[in-house]
Amino acid sequence: MLTLAASIQAMLANGQDTVSRLKYPSPLCSFGKQLAEAAPEVMEARETESFFKRVYDAWIASYKKNRVVYFAYTDKNNPWQYEGREDISKAVKEMFSENPDPIDGDIFRSNFRFGVGDNEVWVTYDQLVGDTNTMELRVLDKEDGEYRIAMMNATIDAIGYFQVT
Repeated sequence: MLTLAASIQAMLANGQDTVSRLKYPSPLCSFGKQLAEAAPEVMEARETESFFKRVYDAWIASYKKNRVVYFAYTDKNNPWQYEGREDISKAVKEMFSENPDPIDGDIFRSNFRFGVGDNEVWVTYDQLVGDTNTMELRVLDKEDGEYRIAMMNATIDAIGYFQVT
């Protein structure tokens, strides 16, 4: 099974037009370059895997280092919303302390939509882990030469509205 990063690289190598998916139309080569730079965070699910495995240092490394960062997660019982790296860090450390056991399950993502700006990449997708479907958004900004998450939003599909295919 090809990873998303490999799939996009294959599309670019074959000259397939992915520009129609862009929020900000730009040359295909620019899109591919920026997407490839953001690939470790978005396409390889590095941030999500670190969160599920409860590896705090690897997880927080995915996020911007300043106070202009946002984290929101909504399930059928609670909304969690934090602004700024310090508040996000504190909340996730507390969450990991209260729930230290790793979350098991393969991460499967589909229905990707991308946008590329000068120094940003955003992506929306559906995610399935075990029997939990979520709709996800990540906005990544370039910081210190690397793309880091500036905004994370995940909503659990508590009513069965969408299906990950």
